[in-house]
Amino acid sequence: MKKFIEWIKAHSNYFKIFFVISVLIIVIAELFFTWEDDFIPSIGNNI
Repeated sequence: MKKFIEWIKAHSNYFKIFFVISVLIIVIAELFFTWEDDFIPSIGNNI
């Protein structure tokens, strides 16, 4: 576990970039699928 934490600290920049990209992909996918379902998304219900 300690080695893993040290590895993350050493590669924190890559880890942050990877995390941001993952979050963006998830958000875009969520938006896309909600649009697919509703076609006109009701923003109030999605929050």
